[in-house]
This record gives sequence, C-alpha cells and structure tokens, in this order.
Amino acid sequence: MMMAVDGNAGRDVGPVDVLVVGAGPAGAATAVACRRLGLSVAMVHRPAGGPGGGPGSQTVEHVPSSVRQPLVDLGLWDAFTAADNTPCAAAYTAWGSDDLGWGPHPPAEQGWLVDRLRFARWIRQAALNAGATLHTATSHPLAEGLGFARPRRRPEGRFTVDATGRRGRLAERFGASRRAADELLAFTATLHQGEHQLEAAPVVLVEAVRTGWWHTAPASGGRLVATFVTDPAVARLSERPAEQVWAGALAASNHTAARLHHHRRDRRPLDLTPTGIAALDRAAGHRWLAVGDAALALDPLGGAGVHQALQGGLAAARTIAASLLAGDPTAGARYDAEVQARFGYHLEARRRIYEGERRWPAATFWRHRTSGSLAPVA
Repeated sequence: MMMAVDGNAGRDVGPVDVLVVGAGPAGAATAVACRRLGLSVAMVHRPAGGPGGGPGSQTVEHVPSSVRQPLVDLGLWDAFTAADNTPCAAAYTAWGSDDLGWGPHPPAEQGWLVDRLRFARWIRQAALNAGATLHTATSHPLAEGLGFARPRRRPEGRFTVDATGRRGRLAERFGASRRAADELLAFTATLHQGEHQLEAAPVVLVEAVRTGWWHTAPASGGRLVATFVTDPAVARLSERPAEQVWAGALAASNHTAARLHHHRRDRRPLDLTPTGIAALDRAAGHRWLAVGDAALALDPLGGAGVHQALQGGLAAARTIAASLLAGDPTAGARYDAEVQARFGYHLEARRRIYEGERRWPAATFWRHRTSGSLAPVA
C-alpha cells in the first residue's frame, strides 16, 4: 500500500519506507525506532496554532522510573537524563480516604515530572537528528477534521503509521473502528506557584472528590499545573459555565484546595479536553498500523502516556521492519493482539483503582465507573 500525503518539506522528497502521520511522542518515537532499524522516515506534523492545534494549557505527567528501558532501547536515555526533566520527590494521594499518603521511595524510584509539550518537541527533534524528515502543514487530504495541512510536496510511504492521537481518525480510513470504554473531561489551568509546604519538593498530588479527581504537579518556571477530571454528564456544561464546575470541585477538595490556595491563576481560560478511553478494534492491517493514543487511549489517572508512547513506538517499528524487511505477513496481526491485550489489562487495572474509592458509591461519577460499566462498548 502506497500512501501519499501532501507536505511542506522545503525540498524534494522521494518515496520513504515509513510515513508517520502525527509527530507527537508516539509518532516521533516510532520514527526514531524505525531509523535505528535502517528505515527511511517522513513525519507529517500538525503545528500549534492550526485548526484544532492550538497551544492549550501546559500539562505535566508523572513518568515512572520504568521509562528508562524504552529510552535505552531508543538510544535516548543519556539525552533524557541530560535534559531538564524534574525528578519527582513523591506522589501523594488522597484516594479512598481523606488522609494524605505517599510512598517513601527515593526520587530515582519515583521517576520524573515531564512537561508533555516540551517532551514532544524534544523527541521530535531526536527523530530529526536520527535522519527522519518533518513536514508541517492545516487540513489533511486523507481524513477531514484531522487538522493537518496540505503541503506543497508529497512524501510517499511504503508503510503508513497513524499517530494522530485520541482524535485521530486515519485508521478508520483503513476500515478500523474505535471501541469506546469511557469518556472523561479534563479541566486544566496553570497557576503561579506560592509557598505551600508541598512546594518544598517537586511532588504530585492526586485527590478524589465526589464529582471526579484532581491532579496537581509543579511545572517549569515556578508554576503549578492543576487538572480536574470528571464525567461530561456530571459537568453539565450546557447548564453551567466551566469556571463554576472548577470552583465547585475545588471547594469539595481538602488537600488540593489547600495547595492551590497559595497560588494564583494566569489569565487564560480553563483548557477543556475530552479524554476518551478507547481502542481500535483493529490496530494494524496491510502496510499500516496505529500507535499511541490513536491505537489505544488510556485513562490519564494511570500516568502512562509517555511510557505507552515510547513502548508503542518500539513495538510499531519492530512490526514495520518485520513487514517491510522480512516480508512477515503475520507481523501486523501480532501487533494488533499486543494492543488488544494492553487495552484489556488497562481496563482491569483501571477498574480496580476506581473501585478503591468507596466514599461516594451513589455519586454519578463513581457509580459510572463500577466494574459493570468499564467494559468496552461499540
């Protein structure tokens, strides 16, 4: 299958082995891994500011120490440790109880606090350093609404990778369907840091409330990123403004309210992000596959986004090499089976986590996340 995508390459572009549509962490990791296997790669990237591609609010992810191995496999571990990523001192939780607890592990075991936007730029640059090409563009000729541009030159790939994220629909053009398990809505704001005692060290705080849960973490420049995650049906944005939802959830919290009390919001409005938990019913086919959130979008509560992007990129590259270089007709089926297994494992782990919060069994948010409602639905 030869897939052509218009791109603004700035120079003539011939056919490449792999065309990666989407140059976020998963797409860029796939590009790095493919280049390490000797495959030529072109990436098509949606720049910030294009339709659906605005900068949005800063997001910080707590990346576990287990991310070391995929970074080693990508040849990026030394560069990652040399980058300005903040070691996480502790991860506090108030889940299933009003009490605040945390694990007494050293920072090396707690992992890092990673700015997702900065990490995406970093690994995209790593892909360019490895020899991949980048084509930026504002509407994609293959799938309306993807937000990619129609560039002047046309890179062509023997193998196509859908790395377009949670909202990506490129795989559907190959006959795949998305199976939704749940839908969440995240409200995110960036605040200027104050002098609360939690700021003595870089720590993550996760707190459950009746209508959802909070995640707060320090970011670069002395800022704090706060995210409230709820159910769209609980938020009822058609009936009340987002600021009212935010204020009500903050007032219902204990530790989060105390932490944010010593901070002040910037002037930007809340960033609202639909966060669907879903997976494709088929993540690979003849000369194509999906990777990262395009293949399986996980609950942000687990903090597995960066790790999944790196692992997925490695698995995708192995599959592509097996298909293109070894002519293995079963590589795609094995990759798809791995994606489906990972999604099933995630749903089961997610169910156990949510059922660990029993303070509000009748509340809509928690009732919707009981074991009976967390199975994939068509």
